[in-house]
Amino acid sequence: MPETGGIAIADAEENDLSDFTGTKQDAGNVIAASTDRILHGNYSYKLSFAGSDKDVAGWIDFAAKTEVYARMYFNVDVVDWANAEYLEDFLGLHDVNEAGATLISVRLYRIDASNMGYRLYVTDNAGTAYKIDQRSVSNFVPDQTYLIEIHWKQGNGDGEWGFWIDGDLKGSGNTETNDNYDIQTVKVGNTTGVIPGNTCVLYIDDLKVDTSYIGAYSAPAGGIVVLRRRRM
Repeated sequence: MPETGGIAIADAEENDLSDFTGTKQDAGNVIAASTDRILHGNYSYKLSFAGSDKDVAGWIDFAAKTEVYARMYFNVDVVDWANAEYLEDFLGLHDVNEAGATLISVRLYRIDASNMGYRLYVTDNAGTAYKIDQRSVSNFVPDQTYLIEIHWKQGNGDGEWGFWIDGDLKGSGNTETNDNYDIQTVKVGNTTGVIPGNTCVLYIDDLKVDTSYIGAYSAPAGGIVVLRRRRM
């Protein structure tokens, strides 16, 4: 059964893009529910970059929150873009809407054909800076499924951020002044930055947003009928 609870969920189990508020698919780039590589359930989202230097992304809008966690699973199938190119908004939380300020985001970098790294960017009232730089360090390899989670909390000298890979905390902070912003959107894919100039195929699943740490996928007990998608 599909996962439940939280603020919002996108898990492809409707076999379409209806879990998203909106999507962007440019010049042959596609995001779609697929059975080509299933991470959980019956479907996962397949993101295909055609090598045309364009965008593909999906996002969910929800009522403004001062603290949000977002997690998803991903698996990279083909990563033929040039070394050091990256997906900028691979998983990000935004102010206002999908075009608003990116308050925390993961950039997925290609190191070589067999390895990928990342940078974690965080925004406060003074601007945006990376908090973790692993863009030249192998953290991910193709054909393996990973769980990533981000956290952002509003504050004045006590704002917070955090990042986890497969449940392991990779970095966090609790001294941010970021009270000019709140969170209203989660976005996955790529819409800015050094957009891959060659083909790339990756799969994502079980995108979930909540106000507390989420962790690993947990399907509800059988026989219980619940509302799966919520946007609070």
